[in-house]
Amino acid sequence: MKKLTQEELAIYEWQLDVPDHGIEGQERLKNSTVLVSRCGGLGSVVAYELAAAGVGTLILAHGGNVKHSDLNRQLLMTQDWLGKPRVESAERRLKELNPRLNIISVPENINENNAAKLVGMADVILDAAPLFEERYLMNREAIQQGKPLVDCAMYELEAQIMTIFPGETACLSCLYPDKPAAWKRKFPVFGAVSVRLLVSVPWR
Repeated sequence: MKKLTQEELAIYEWQLDVPDHGIEGQERLKNSTVLVSRCGGLGSVVAYELAAAGVGTLILAHGGNVKHSDLNRQLLMTQDWLGKPRVESAERRLKELNPRLNIISVPENINENNAAKLVGMADVILDAAPLFEERYLMNREAIQQGKPLVDCAMYELEAQIMTIFPGETACLSCLYPDKPAAWKRKFPVFGAVSVRLLVSVPWR
């Protein structure tokens, strides 16, 4: 296990004082890998906070290029990166915050061809994808591989979060056996809703 450097001890000084966390907990974060599916309205905020918290490796899976409508809510996307890959914008912004962070950039969304491999590389899966097809894939792989999954979503002014422990809790397919008929790719949402969503990553 990689130990904390003197620089990291200084950076996470306040966090180390949290009861039941301390140096041991911080070193677990440093040696952990989190898969973040989509760095959009939710994923941007979560990835940024994970980077700030000291997670050692982030796998970022997000396809497509930055467009104007992203700038309203996808906080890792910037005006000067319009027309360029979203995952590259996310990586450079996260590296500005935490240059010690190891980032594995995947310039595509979760799909049948990559789901098993990407989930297999992570300790925890963070699902911030807007499409149920992607969410179901991550749910399936998390269950099959025994990986904890944090599924989150937002709609209009509401946020939702569900932590899934395979074999212990209900899963996404339990809650939504079928994709909701009314669900559309473009949906109403206020960008700032994401800051209300506090994600507790299950390190255990």
